[in-house]
Amino acid sequence: MSLFYNFISKVIQLCIHQLSKKSLPQTSWSFPLKVLHDSIHIYRDHWGVPHIYANNLHDLLFAQGFVHAQDRFWQMELSRRTATGTLSEAFGKDALNLDITARTLGFQRLGKKDIPLLTPQMLELMEAHIAGINAYLKKYKDQLPIEFTLTQVTPKKWTLEDSMAYSRLMGWQMSHAWHSSWIRQQVVNKIGLEKATDLDIHYSEDNPSIVAEGIEVNKLLDGSAFKASQDPFLKQNGGSNSWAISPQKSTTNHALLCNDPHLGLTAPAIWYENHLHC
Repeated sequence: MSLFYNFISKVIQLCIHQLSKKSLPQTSWSFPLKVLHDSIHIYRDHWGVPHIYANNLHDLLFAQGFVHAQDRFWQMELSRRTATGTLSEAFGKDALNLDITARTLGFQRLGKKDIPLLTPQMLELMEAHIAGINAYLKKYKDQLPIEFTLTQVTPKKWTLEDSMAYSRLMGWQMSHAWHSSWIRQQVVNKIGLEKATDLDIHYSEDNPSIVAEGIEVNKLLDGSAFKASQDPFLKQNGGSNSWAISPQKSTTNHALLCNDPHLGLTAPAIWYENHLHC
């Protein structure tokens, strides 16, 4: 019996291995001239990082969208669903509170309101990037990451609203002030404004309280709308530190920009590394 189970286990491993391999990036592809304005060249270095060379910004951003989707589309799908509050469509009731929180905070609604604020050039570049993502989905619809096979999720076309909603989600993830304001109010409720002011080195006693009197902070935080606010998909990381040195102050005579992003370690990482040349 153990030999039989060992055989079945190896068959399953082989199937998963083959399913995983089918979504590996294709390094040779072509598109009709009506999609690209000119020829582009992409090569991947020994780290797998794509280097994209194009003769115009439209083609450059199109190619970036394409390779980004090649490498990260399951991550992109999860990010889109988190921002638009549609994770429960794929994962059921376990993700329902997260969707309620995302829709209450309104990442998608706010993202739509941001669209008219885009400059014509920014809008054109974003649409080129999105066209590249959708070109990947169309060309390799049968070679999507294994997660789509396992979850039976069929991805929809990427839209400008998806990108804008995710930008709002990132804004949320990079901030933390709203939560600290409520914590401060809890302290005020316990010990009074005068003593609370002494505890907070950044807050003058002349400044008003941000949260209105009478708000039951604990009840608000425990409400269904915020049950998932500290879920790993929505958890806030506290922003970043950065500082710069001018060329006149550095030994290399070049400017230095140093950054300390307060981001959790994830696989894959939140950032996507690629080299763009135009």
